[in-house]
Amino acid sequence: MAASTSPFEKFKEGLLYKGREGHWAFILHRVSGLAILLFLAIHVLDTSWVYFAPESYEHAIELYSSIPFLLSEYALFAAIVYHAINGLNIIIKDTFPAWWNKHLQPNSFWKIIVLSVLCWLPAAYYVSRNIYLHYICTNCVSEPAVPVEGQGFVYLLVPVVVIVLLAVLAYGGTFNQHALSQAPRTLNRPGKNFETWSWLFMRWSGGILIILVWIHVTTNALLTGAHHIDVAYVEARWAEPLNWGSTFTILMLALLHGVNGLRAVVGDYVHNATAVRVINTVAFIGWVVLTAAGAIAMFMLNRS
Repeated sequence: MAASTSPFEKFKEGLLYKGREGHWAFILHRVSGLAILLFLAIHVLDTSWVYFAPESYEHAIELYSSIPFLLSEYALFAAIVYHAINGLNIIIKDTFPAWWNKHLQPNSFWKIIVLSVLCWLPAAYYVSRNIYLHYICTNCVSEPAVPVEGQGFVYLLVPVVVIVLLAVLAYGGTFNQHALSQAPRTLNRPGKNFETWSWLFMRWSGGILIILVWIHVTTNALLTGAHHIDVAYVEARWAEPLNWGSTFTILMLALLHGVNGLRAVVGDYVHNATAVRVINTVAFIGWVVLTAAGAIAMFMLNRS
């Protein structure tokens, strides 16, 4: 009988697997998703301090305004952009399986990379602007890139960008007509059980989150910047129904989306049934605690 392969060996084999562009896209999607989940968990926790511990929240914002964190935002926004655009591509291919074929994978992967870079560059510009105004040109006037009251246009801009991305990604699947003609015309899906509902949730929640998270990141992290965020800023944002509603929707969907993705990763690399149950239980408890903390803070602060 062959010796069982350890989770580390399976992980290493996965990294070394020569699947080229399709495998690269898979690995980058998982790595970026786990990185976003880690940041999201921390962000939900520290944002709940707006209500539970305002002084601790101010300290957290000071950390977000520091050079190390501002530099890390380059990588964070790259992860957010890539995960979103590759997620859109997955949604398209799952919805229209005739547009997917392994021969089209290289074209699709590099299209995603180019689109990700193009969407990341504006974010990198605003991160660089914040670093320059607060740590290089110390005599410069450091106002938000766009006044808070003038950021409503982002609610229109982001959906338009997402629609353009969808169109470009969908068009990319029709370059090779011969390969397209060989692609499956239908996709057989199992009956409605927990896994299929989970699969559907990931697609629907992912599509909604792309729009809402990009709006949230653009208005708060980029156009406003951490240096201009404090308890009063959060109170003012949550006093507006549209901003409160979009933030609350992110809270309800994003953590669950991330924890469900983590469950899939654990299922791929951990094959001891007891260990899987323990990890999934801990992740579930963490999701409940963080979601409850964020929801209580949002409801109570909005009523005060």
